[in-house]
Amino acid sequence: MSELRVSEGNPLALALNEIKRTYNVDATLVGKGKTLHKWGFNAGSANATWETVQDSGGTETLLAANSITVADSTSASDTMTLRVEGHYLDASDNLIFHVQTVTLTGTTAVALSQPLARCSRMFVTVGAAAVGTVTVNAGEGGTAYNRILATSSTSEKAATSISYRDYFLLTEFGSSVLGNNNAAARFRLQTKPVGGVWRTIARWSLKGDNTDYDRGTQSPLVVIAPNTDIRIQSNASSAATEISAHFDGYFAVDEDLINDASPAPA
Repeated sequence: MSELRVSEGNPLALALNEIKRTYNVDATLVGKGKTLHKWGFNAGSANATWETVQDSGGTETLLAANSITVADSTSASDTMTLRVEGHYLDASDNLIFHVQTVTLTGTTAVALSQPLARCSRMFVTVGAAAVGTVTVNAGEGGTAYNRILATSSTSEKAATSISYRDYFLLTEFGSSVLGNNNAAARFRLQTKPVGGVWRTIARWSLKGDNTDYDRGTQSPLVVIAPNTDIRIQSNASSAATEISAHFDGYFAVDEDLINDASPAPA
C-alpha cells in the first residue's frame, strides 16, 4: 500500500487498509489503474414494482452458466461494430472480466467469441447509432441480458459485476427523477456475492420532476468484495416514471493475483 498513506486520512488509503484488515489482502490501486462510472436510465419505471435501473426495465435473473452467446438487432440496417464488456464464469464459479468485439449482421444472430454469464456494458465503436434495438441474448431468440435502444450508441444499465481478483471502492451513487408530474421514486443499492442473495446496502427516495440525490466522496467509501454483483433498483409511485441512476468508484486488485492469466471458462 505504498502508493497511499493512511496517516494522511486519504479515504482511498483507508479503504485499502480496510481490505487488508477484513480480508488479509494487499490490494493496489496503481497496479489496477481502472475507474468505473456506471449509469442507467428507465423511461418508464413501474408502479409498486422494484426494477433494475436499465433502459430495458425489468429485473435480470443472474445466470449460473455462460449462456449469453449471441448478439443481434431488430433492424437489418444495424451492421455496426460493438465493444461488449462482461464476465464469464470459470469452473470454480469465479467471475472473469472479458472484453470482446462483435460486428452485427442486422437481424441475423452473431455468435460471441466468448459466451458470457453477465453483460454489463456495450457500445458502438465503428458505425452509426442503432436503428433497431440491439441485444445480447441467451441463444438466438432467447432472453436479452443487455441492449442498446434505437437511436442510441450505448447501453444504459446501472448494474455491474466485480471480478474474482478485484475489490471495488464505491465512492458515489445517486439518482434523478426526470419526469412524470411530481411522482415519487424509491431507490435501493444492492450487492450479491456469486451463489448468495441480494442485500440492500443503501436506500433513498426522491419526489418531483428534476430532483437529484448524490451520496458523494465526503462519506466513507464502500468496499465491495470480489465475485460480487451490484445494482441500483427503483420503485415508482406511478407508472411510466422517467428516472436515472449511477454509481462510481475505483478498482483495486489483489497484488497476489495481478499477473494471473484469465482462467478458462466453465
